Amino acid sequence: MDFDKKLFFDNVSYLVRKSEKKIGDLEKAAGVSPGYISRTSKEGGAKPGIEFVMKIAEELHVSMDLLVRRNLLEMTPTEEYLSEFLVKLQQDTADEKLVWNRETAEELNHMEAGEHPLLSDEMIPGSDPETGYPDDRLVVMFVSHAYGLHTDIAEDCFHLRLKNHSVLYLMSVKPDDDADEEAIGNYELFGPAYELWFAMQDGSKHYVCNSETLNILGTLTMELHDLVVEQSKHPQVKKDVRAVIDAFMNGEIEDDEKVKFELPDDEIPF
Repeated sequence: MDFDKKLFFDNVSYLVRKSEKKIGDLEKAAGVSPGYISRTSKEGGAKPGIEFVMKIAEELHVSMDLLVRRNLLEMTPTEEYLSEFLVKLQQDTADEKLVWNRETAEELNHMEAGEHPLLSDEMIPGSDPETGYPDDRLVVMFVSHAYGLHTDIAEDCFHLRLKNHSVLYLMSVKPDDDADEEAIGNYELFGPAYELWFAMQDGSKHYVCNSETLNILGTLTMELHDLVVEQSKHPQVKKDVRAVIDAFMNGEIEDDEKVKFELPDDEIPF
């Protein structure tokens, strides 16, 4: 493929500024000498090898496609703000600072209204009698940004608990059988769409972005999903369990004074 060296190094510079990485750290991780990026990025400098590009993408937790094809400097302020959020999610997920919780597609497809903050009762208009649904019907469903009322859960989904009881949801969706032919065709070609939503403490829900959009946010959403799926295959230790293990490793097995455990009167263990 055509390689735009300036675009690549501009993107690297942008991501370095937005992360905790340093140019020297990238060069060391890529196995090149100090000052390599500065020398190579200049006009007339040598073209970096594919191994170098792959290693830089790995260190910055983004895909090669994002680094060599997308201009991160042309984002709108909102896109830049959300891209920083998505890059931070990727970095912390890769570093195992975050623990995403899985929700299976089977569970989500059999929930009742009120059992999940993103699911709601929706009236689906009736269609041709030959379909078996001649009348309007009330259906519990997730109304996605990509497919609206014609949405089914495609694969396992994930959620992440954030500040003030807010929850970030990473949903995997597909068009249902009543969706338009273009949506169904795109799903058959490219697979599910992945969407990010916030569920807030007050019960409101807010769409963030999805992988269907042909921009940087779409690319980052797809990369985040792939990273979360890969992380879900590894052993997970939540913060409260990690704290107990850390205490044991430090020789602490007694309860903290402020922690008291009392059984309810109706649960006396004898």
